[in-house]
Amino acid sequence: IFHLMFKKGFLDAYQLAGQSYLESEHYSLSSTYFSKALKMDPHNHDLRFLLNFSLGMNGYYRNTYAKSMSYFTKLIPLEWNGKLKKEYLRKAEEVCNKICLEWKEEQSLKAAKKAGSLAERIRKCYDDFRRSP
Repeated sequence: IFHLMFKKGFLDAYQLAGQSYLESEHYSLSSTYFSKALKMDPHNHDLRFLLNFSLGMNGYYRNTYAKSMSYFTKLIPLEWNGKLKKEYLRKAEEVCNKICLEWKEEQSLKAAKKAGSLAERIRKCYDDFRRSP
């Protein structure tokens, strides 16, 4: 049935489910389905980007900030085309800035500096993406 409904069968079904959960901000579920799709197509940069973004956002909402930042760091070198990348990069930058502020409040200045630095790197990535044709 999946092969009749989707051109690439389960791969497309998992990717569609992941995208749907991502759009509704169910990051744990989106990461589950992006992970399944990535196992079927391990060289897909789009899936890797979406998986890392989902895992980063899930980490943020679970207050595991170090994990969140680890996943967001993986977004920077990935190639991905489209408007959505800008949207996700902007959101990841915003989250890194929020983490920076929280760590400053907790007097974790070294960690706050790392979060601020990551936010800047993501912003630069976004700016470079915006300048390209």
